[in-house]
Amino acid sequence: MFSDHFAHTLDDKNRLTLPARYRPDLEQGVFITRGLDKCLIGFTLKDFKEMSEKIKPLQLTNETARVVSRQIFANATEAVPDRQGRVRIPDHLLEYAGIGKDAVIAGVNLVFEIWNPERWKEQQRSTEENRKEISKLFSSMGI
Repeated sequence: MFSDHFAHTLDDKNRLTLPARYRPDLEQGVFITRGLDKCLIGFTLKDFKEMSEKIKPLQLTNETARVVSRQIFANATEAVPDRQGRVRIPDHLLEYAGIGKDAVIAGVNLVFEIWNPERWKEQQRSTEENRKEISKLFSSMGI
């Protein structure tokens, strides 16, 4: 499970250092792709393959599944962290998420997100502004 959030800086080769606490789950590799909120999303190999298996039967017959497949798989990059826990983020993904030299890595349960720091702040403000709706969702889940 991924939790907490961390500020990191990309190096000159667009390598991002993953948080130390995430590395044991990612040492076999990580898939990073476009998220739905103009951020990037990172998966363990296992979770990415499980998602792929769930989407696979729908891809040919369901238009929405095809669109989602393109969004996720056509933009995904697979990487194995180096000894310092760094992974290279391709230019097209950084451009999509508006990430320059600085990024915020946020753990979101089974995945982690990589954000432009300003967009992360906006997301946090939006969450605070929508706390009543979030509270209703939690209540409906028995939390």
